[in-house]
Amino acid sequence: SELGQGTVIAAVAACLSDKEESVQDAAAQALMGLSRPGDETALRAVIERLGDRASQNRCAALRALAHLADRGNPAAIAVVAERLEDSLAKVRATAAASLRKLAERGDRNAIACV
Repeated sequence: SELGQGTVIAAVAACLSDKEESVQDAAAQALMGLSRPGDETALRAVIERLGDRASQNRCAALRALAHLADRGNPAAIAVVAERLEDSLAKVRATAAASLRKLAERGDRNAIACV
């Protein structure tokens, strides 16, 4: 059922905040397997993690978002672009890599972000 799937996606997304990077990466992989590209439930769950206090959790969420959002998705591009201003270089670099995966070639909105 749709409700059950949403609950599973939310539970897996919570693992993006695990202290172990291997668990974060496994959660990102699982979300990609459970969700269709553009799945709103998965996208919302991942976007919620972009503001996490722990930098590794922000990075895991950025990597997952780059895989879950449709290429050219303006909302995803906007939230990833916000992380280009992160206080930590590691998060900014992950945001830039995610932006490259999300943006269409010549995307003026994405270009304006950098």
